[in-house]
Amino acid sequence: KMAERFKDHPAVVGLNLYNEPSPERTDPMLRDWYTGDYEKWYAKIKGTPQDLNLFYRKIIKSIRKVDKKIPIILDSGFYGTPYALKIMDPEILADDNLVYSFHHYIPYRFISSANRGRFQYPGNIPTGELDLVNDENAYPPFAPVEPWNKQRMKEFYKPIVDWMNEHGVSSEQMYVGEFGAHRSQKGVI
Repeated sequence: KMAERFKDHPAVVGLNLYNEPSPERTDPMLRDWYTGDYEKWYAKIKGTPQDLNLFYRKIIKSIRKVDKKIPIILDSGFYGTPYALKIMDPEILADDNLVYSFHHYIPYRFISSANRGRFQYPGNIPTGELDLVNDENAYPPFAPVEPWNKQRMKEFYKPIVDWMNEHGVSSEQMYVGEFGAHRSQKGVI
């Protein structure tokens, strides 16, 4: 219906199928995208209804029956985390007009309102989805605390570039669909 309604509409530049999909969150095996074994989790669910590649492929086929040219934007899993791109498979998705999207809220503990002045950039910041050691009701395992700086940011995004090279995905097919920065009472840091 969406493809029919917006086909050839001059204000529509693409269709984003699913904002921040998170099929991983139903599986306690993968509490954290950063420290968890994402590839092992994907091997376990590949070909099942949790498989984001199959979900997207089905929708892409339906849209292409109506509109052969509109760009289709696919968010990576685990709420759009860059690390979830590693399980997206352009061969399964089989479409030449896809845009791959991830969200940049890294390191999240620094930019979130939960920071409350505890973490500074550059500096040591917890990474991932796991609890913080000192938070109320926290339980192990805890988020690893790592030094974050400009070099660490480059290292963090290297797997995206590696994935692009491995699958022949151009930079024009990549989209930072959401991003955030730390705000304090003094403004954006």
